[in-house]
Amino acid sequence: MAPIIAPGVARFALGGTVHGRPWVNIYDMHIESGGIGGRDENVEDQAQVFLNNWIDELANATNPAVILTGCSWVDLDSLDGSTGRKTAASGGRIMPHPGTQGGATCSANVAVLVRKQAGSGRGSRPGRSYLVGVGETQTTGNLLTPAYVDQLQEALSLFLSGVSQSGATSIGGYDSHMVVVHVAAGGGVSHTDVTSLDVDALLATQRRRLRG
Repeated sequence: MAPIIAPGVARFALGGTVHGRPWVNIYDMHIESGGIGGRDENVEDQAQVFLNNWIDELANATNPAVILTGCSWVDLDSLDGSTGRKTAASGGRIMPHPGTQGGATCSANVAVLVRKQAGSGRGSRPGRSYLVGVGETQTTGNLLTPAYVDQLQEALSLFLSGVSQSGATSIGGYDSHMVVVHVAAGGGVSHTDVTSLDVDALLATQRRRLRG
């Protein structure tokens, strides 16, 4: 499969462990550099922003079995786009960072399906990600409790807002917003803006997290 080239887009892998097994969430961001800031520096800073906002907005909706260990990236803007990994947050935030919501955690294969709502029409289907760290008391049968859906939905809304940057007019600043990248059957690449991150109340599973 040919490498994806998506002009202006960088792909970030935010991840860590849950019950000792790896987890990762992929987010694509369209980044427009401004001022005198270089693109490579802006992409690296965006990885830092992801770490900070997971700690600020999602850690309190995640159980302690989930540990955030870092954020990797690859810049899809060109074939030789930058790559790297950040493992330290800023502003006094501690890494690696556990979730802080108390109570026993479900097994590692239990997850929350989050839909990345992105436009409408042909070729613009929503993306998805799977959040781990669901507490046993946050489920009823095969569903998340309504209270936890509300809590997580609010946290994800703040997370989406927090990772978006608006500073292209400042020295070294940049603008960024979350997108979903679409690859057409003929190989064409496009993207649509993510308008919301929506929680699905029905529990999801990812069996690969149970075994090595």
